[in-house]
Amino acid sequence: MVKEPERGQLQSMRSLLVALVLLQACATFAADDAYYRTFLSIIGTNDRAPQAINAPALIDTRNTSRKLTNAVFDLEKFRTRGEMAGIHLGMTMDEVVRQWGKPPHFHPNCGGGPRFTYADRELALIFKQNKLATIILPETIQFEHRLSGESSFKDWVRVLGPPTRRKDYPTNSFASFTAEYETPQAMICLLFDAKGEAIFGPHLALPKTSLPSK
Repeated sequence: MVKEPERGQLQSMRSLLVALVLLQACATFAADDAYYRTFLSIIGTNDRAPQAINAPALIDTRNTSRKLTNAVFDLEKFRTRGEMAGIHLGMTMDEVVRQWGKPPHFHPNCGGGPRFTYADRELALIFKQNKLATIILPETIQFEHRLSGESSFKDWVRVLGPPTRRKDYPTNSFASFTAEYETPQAMICLLFDAKGEAIFGPHLALPKTSLPSK
């Protein structure tokens, strides 16, 4: 039978352990969010001018390694999970930085939100608040089934079938139409000319229902 003084000591130890666990959780959360909080402290929530950030705390000009290399990417993971090369849609800035390092180029508001640009030509990541919302890919990207960023509309239909949505533009527009392949976790956005040939590389984006509110 536990004596009263001993019971009090046990309760005190339990309280101390709970406090330590909570402190550790808070410290972990703060560390996990450190990059984004630094971004907010330097830029502020109201600065939306598309001017490049030069703060060493947020960029690394020596980070010149290619992130996509010459790999052939898993189309199923790309299409259904929004995942490629160690990152995926919905990641925070801190999670992306842990995988790819600080970006060499960073705009606080370009293309709809904060934008990381890495060494790969035409590769950019756009965030909605602190959530990776869009991955802009170069035309050189390669997928399974002989698909690439340069594939025609006919090639995409050959592999994935008809798109979830298609939007046609007026005849005098730069592009003729867009095609979107949407799953619950990701959406592939493709832009084509009148002949169905690709214009720019594909965009991978969160479905509109998954975007954080303003």
